[in-house]
Amino acid sequence: MNLEITRKDEWVNRFRSIDLYMNDTKIGKIEHNQVIKTELPEGDYYLRAKLDWTGSKVLHINSTAGAIAKVEVSSFLYSNNWLYRVVYSFILLNIVLGFVLVPFGFQLPDVVNITLAVVSGVTILFFAYMLTIGRNRYLRLRVK
Repeated sequence: MNLEITRKDEWVNRFRSIDLYMNDTKIGKIEHNQVIKTELPEGDYYLRAKLDWTGSKVLHINSTAGAIAKVEVSSFLYSNNWLYRVVYSFILLNIVLGFVLVPFGFQLPDVVNITLAVVSGVTILFFAYMLTIGRNRYLRLRVK
């Protein structure tokens, strides 16, 4: 069986390499936008990706002669989404308006302050979840 592992093009963890494990044995690292091709003998395999203390769920691969399996490695679900960038912009806006402009007398309406605080708080809670309880969902392995 031919196994092709592709790392998705995304800006989250762009400069980090992801470790790949087959049946709990490290088989290598995959860099940003890299494709790894390998030949597997027939049998059952379990593929997992790890990045520091975070990782992915285990992907079961049943290898048969002549088959081709394509697997995509990526960060969590919303890591390359436009919403993710908007939320980061809200947090940056909150910091700039709260710590830079307020000392100079610039005041925002209360509804804007509350909105910025809620969006920033939900985002921080989401990342806290992904790095603690959801750490084995931080990376994704998908069969293409």
